[in-house]
Amino acid sequence: SNDGVPDLLVGSLSEESAGGFGAAFIVDASTFAILATLTESGGHNFGHQVLSLPDITNDGTPEIAVSDPNFHPSGSATNGEVFIYDGDSLNRIGTLQDERHGEGGKEYFFGIDTSMGPDLNGDGIGEIYVSSKELGDWLNNPDDVSSGRIHAIDLTTGLVVRTYLPKGGNGPSAVEWGSEFAFIGDSNGNGSNDMAIDDGYGRVEILDSSSSETIGIIATLDQIGLPASGLMDVNGDSRSDVVFGRPQIADATDVANGVWRREGEVRAFLSPFNGATSSATPETLDFGEFIIGVSEPKTLSVEIENTGVQDLFLTGALSRDVSLIPDDPFKVAPLADYQALLKTGETSRIEVTYNPTSPTDRDDELWIFTNDKAQPRRVVSLKGTAIEPLPAADPNAPLIIDNPEPYYVTQFGSDVEAFRDVDGDGVTDILTVGLEGKQWSIYVMDASGETVHQKVASP
Repeated sequence: SNDGVPDLLVGSLSEESAGGFGAAFIVDASTFAILATLTESGGHNFGHQVLSLPDITNDGTPEIAVSDPNFHPSGSATNGEVFIYDGDSLNRIGTLQDERHGEGGKEYFFGIDTSMGPDLNGDGIGEIYVSSKELGDWLNNPDDVSSGRIHAIDLTTGLVVRTYLPKGGNGPSAVEWGSEFAFIGDSNGNGSNDMAIDDGYGRVEILDSSSSETIGIIATLDQIGLPASGLMDVNGDSRSDVVFGRPQIADATDVANGVWRREGEVRAFLSPFNGATSSATPETLDFGEFIIGVSEPKTLSVEIENTGVQDLFLTGALSRDVSLIPDDPFKVAPLADYQALLKTGETSRIEVTYNPTSPTDRDDELWIFTNDKAQPRRVVSLKGTAIEPLPAADPNAPLIIDNPEPYYVTQFGSDVEAFRDVDGDGVTDILTVGLEGKQWSIYVMDASGETVHQKVASP
């Protein structure tokens, strides 16, 4: 508009145009009048992302990029495209596609997110970064799934300079990786412009764009990474911080009352993004010996502090194979079904009750997880010994007096007589005999059979 105020680029996916859906508008930022409209025949989500580019035609006007991740000409698979327009004439001067465009009938959804980023090939022009996700024949074969990825593309040649992939490899959990990403500045102090990458499953990977190494992972119970942006240095460590929108989060009290109102919030995370850390006091809960059916359940408590930069949630008592055991003797309160969120900087007092129903010894552990559940950490060891009670005495059971010298004496009990109370316990003791070699002996036995009061051998 040549009024000295930069104009706006606005995408509109629902706009119906000749031969397709979606449009991109150039809007006067002063009057909000629409100055021009861009459309593409065959568009399905044209305008999904709009981006101002460097001036690569050297006419003094920045170029324009518009993505349509669902673009597919008639009869072809969904591959997605990013359309490049001259900022002055608004003529299309190029298109960008996934480098695997058209391979194997797979769908790539190229252009889910776009951003200008660092210059990787040293030509003095920053690369355009475009994310896509590769899907195989997922309608007929749910296992035929690949992964999301982010391409750094040279604007002047259209060639891929570098491709960023999720560290976990291909698979359903990696498909949404890169569905949202943002450059956040230097968060680890090495001078590179780092990326915050959403995986669509409630965690965000902070990635060094120069080395492709993971700096840290931020995770919460909510799908945190929908909108993301770099944030100025808030905590004074000369490193960039990051802010996320969490539009799906609901108030815990409302949820407990059966009301799911997505209030939403914006949360800032401060560098360094060095993962989850926690401390527990004490580190071991030892419940001692428990007699099943006799001992009362014993409850001990532990304080767990989240000392890291990401939210954690506590799971309860788990076995070493990290699978819940329904009859686990350790019960944890107030946890319920993985819902006990422990936010950054918070401390929670957890009560563990030991009430075993079988004598099997099992030393369990209290674990914490980040939201992806891929890296559990043991925080508290749980120990206890369960034993069966001694069987109750049968008052009608016969008293058995065993041979006190079975290796030497035979024919024990050949004769038996009630005697008198020798030991003064109020119970009549017993006389009996046994043969040792050729010599008989008389035994004065306690009626319980546990004590020989006297033994007299024949001359």
